[in-house]
Amino acid sequence: MNRDDFSTEKRKGKHLCLWEREEIEKALRRGAGVRSIARVLGRSASTISREIKRGTVLQRKRQYYEPIKKESREKWKGYREKLIYIADAGQIVARNNTGRRGGKYKMFEDMELVRYIEDKILKDRWSPAAVIGWLRAQRHDFKTMVCFKTITIT
Repeated sequence: MNRDDFSTEKRKGKHLCLWEREEIEKALRRGAGVRSIARVLGRSASTISREIKRGTVLQRKRQYYEPIKKESREKWKGYREKLIYIADAGQIVARNNTGRRGGKYKMFEDMELVRYIEDKILKDRWSPAAVIGWLRAQRHDFKTMVCFKTITIT
């Protein structure tokens, strides 16, 4: 579980990568506790605990009755269920959650404004600051207003 073959120091606040999730999975199968896993990976125990919660899934396996006679077929008994941590499941959840971060751009709530700004910049060769300055000087009829920095970022 120890990973000594990297040359850079571990920075705090960084996200877990897949190999760390795989190490968590292996350690949990061996019966290691959250704090010991955190110590080995150089992470906080709360980070490991949240990751375990995030990547824990319900695993279902079919159970069969043992046949009484060799010729008879096995009969399906039902499912055996247990909660288990799977590194790939944790990675998928983390990747999906990445898209939900940050605020949404106010500019895209008013597509008429977006088209106007695009037209001025691309066709009339105005700068973003000139477009916003013009909009502020003229009493515009758009639902929203943004600063020129918002235009240059998007």
